[in-house]
Amino acid sequence: MRNPILVHVNGKPYMQRIKPTLVGPFVLVSFVIAIGYLGTESPWTLVAGVLLFFLYFIERLYWGRIYITEISELPNDKLKITYMDKNEVKEYIGDKKSLHIQRNSVWYKMKADREQYLTLKDEQKGFTLKQFVLGDWQETMINQLFDDWEPATNEKNLVAAG
Repeated sequence: MRNPILVHVNGKPYMQRIKPTLVGPFVLVSFVIAIGYLGTESPWTLVAGVLLFFLYFIERLYWGRIYITEISELPNDKLKITYMDKNEVKEYIGDKKSLHIQRNSVWYKMKADREQYLTLKDEQKGFTLKQFVLGDWQETMINQLFDDWEPATNEKNLVAAG
């Protein structure tokens, strides 16, 4: 018998999901400000560094807004997706056959293969969720979800966006 729960992660508060992803951008911006200011002694370097961090922060706020906590199969070929929209827990129940799963990567990043996200889309109901790799969601979880999904659906809808 198949396990009816395809994915389960603990729900983390919105800011707790985002904080760990801001360490790298913070270090980068610190170097930009330090090196730029030492080289030019211009206050515009500080403004550019703060603006760069602000752009990273806005991006991470967008990425961390939706956080899928559970995907489980229900009787009659239904699928239940429990997710958090910021800190509000929501649930979606739909037909598994009408739900399309897709793996994508962020096109504007230098290491786009590491910045992957999962798209779950039900075009009949106009429902779309994007789960980025953050928090407990890692690339291995996305791979496992694709392996557990029905093979016919998996092969048909697997797309790598470039």
